[in-house]
Amino acid sequence: MKTQTKGFSLIELLLVMAVLGVLLAIAGLNFNKFIKTQKLQEATSTLAENLRQAGNQARLESRELRIKSTSSSLSWDYGTDASLFKNQALPHSAVLSPVTTVKFSGRGLPTTAATFTVTLYGNSKNVYLLPTGAVIIR
Repeated sequence: MKTQTKGFSLIELLLVMAVLGVLLAIAGLNFNKFIKTQKLQEATSTLAENLRQAGNQARLESRELRIKSTSSSLSWDYGTDASLFKNQALPHSAVLSPVTTVKFSGRGLPTTAATFTVTLYGNSKNVYLLPTGAVIIR
């Protein structure tokens, strides 16, 4: 007469744990990449939203407005009296290039088109400010 054993052997348990370990390692790498991509997207969206808001603010007040970019932040001022009224750092210590000044006319349109590059963790995205005031992220 045969005796039946119930449960799993040690080898079966070790094999299942090894497979789970490999799957979790792969998922962890993909999750880390996902987080980095989302942080870059957040920094890029912050820049794009500031450009849109600046155009709207200039149009609302019917006066020239400037955005000065540094490698990590944006500062807003009025072109005539140059009084700073907003300063916005990019999230997650993202790097912004080029360092430049964008002027918006009293109609809310930029005086020139501009291209910005936001870099984070070795990845980068471009933000285009068109002469029509439209902002495109690529």
